Amino acid sequence: MSATILHSERNGGRLSHPRSLSSTRLIRSFNAASILQVAYREGSVTRSRLTELTRMSPSTVTRIVSELIERGILVEMGLEESSGGRKPITLRLNHAQLFVLGGQLLRDQSGVALANLRGEILARRLFRPYSLQPKALIEELAQEVHHLLEREGIDRDHIVGFGLAASGIVDSEQASILRSVNLGWENTAIGADLESLVDLPTFVENDANAAAMAEMWFGAARGVENFMYVKTGSGVGAALVYRGRLVRGGSNMAGEIGHIPLVKNGRRCRCGQAGCLETYFYVPDVLERYEVESGEAIDSIEHLFEKYDQGDATAMTLVEEAAHALALHVAFSAVLLDLDLVIIGGSWGASKVLLDRVESFLRSVLDRCGLAKSARILGSPFGDDADIRGAVGLVIDRLFSHPLLV
Repeated sequence: MSATILHSERNGGRLSHPRSLSSTRLIRSFNAASILQVAYREGSVTRSRLTELTRMSPSTVTRIVSELIERGILVEMGLEESSGGRKPITLRLNHAQLFVLGGQLLRDQSGVALANLRGEILARRLFRPYSLQPKALIEELAQEVHHLLEREGIDRDHIVGFGLAASGIVDSEQASILRSVNLGWENTAIGADLESLVDLPTFVENDANAAAMAEMWFGAARGVENFMYVKTGSGVGAALVYRGRLVRGGSNMAGEIGHIPLVKNGRRCRCGQAGCLETYFYVPDVLERYEVESGEAIDSIEHLFEKYDQGDATAMTLVEEAAHALALHVAFSAVLLDLDLVIIGGSWGASKVLLDRVESFLRSVLDRCGLAKSARILGSPFGDDADIRGAVGLVIDRLFSHPLLV
């Protein structure tokens, strides 16, 4: 099937690169990676500051910085003020020379995107998989990567890594999908094959966890160390970030909250229980429920929100039920885990009514418990881009938040 292609609008849809990196070996080495990490975090930095923070010798820093400047990865900005002696020259990353690839793996719509180090999507290719067999889908995904880079005129040596967000339970260390109901996969190792096909460092993560990384690096959770991301729409899942790091759990199942029965005497869930979050947030089921109870069909969750605003009784019931179920989960988690922020992602995160209800309920719980704390409730700014932006954030987190090995 043909892919939907969105191009960069610069230079007639092609990105301009005055020179090509001769090899990615340098930027993936331990010492160079450490320098790039400092430059990324600091924004601008001097050679002496690099020596201090990386604990390398001045000669090593000078040599690597010279190579990075020669390849166009670092650029000299100018002179800083000096208390005496020669004024130091500041350096910064050249964002026009380094890129990240992100991908999403879903039954109905998969895709790949090219982004800069700020997490801004420059171009993408979306496609409906012609096969859900692991080998075929991984090959198709890799082929879309090749098409995207060729179309945009990007040398693979300018890409620091490829991140993939997948629906299901993921062992990120083994780059394996342990179970995905969406894809129909179990115990499927994909990382090594995908990395070989795209010829890039490749990282695989659960979609909710990946989306949390996007929020931490580019979105609503910047500067927040303890927060929870709740993914809604095609199901319900959560990601927990504690002290700036993802909490995955001993079996990589942390955040699998969809089928915990929270609502007493709640609606029957497809899993056989009653009151599960999934039954209140899985969009196809909610839309079907609206049609059954109102006699009128609607085609999207946004349409449901419109009906709510118009005072439609059925829509008000469904939205209020969802808000109540989510409020129970958020209040319990926020108190138990001492969270500072909860982000609601996916289609339900666009409902101000739902966000307000959840925040109001949480505030009342905290007040009644006498807890001198607060936690913000925000909708994600990324909308349908959450998975791909999350995959990009995953690469940034892996490569720039802790040192790489040679």
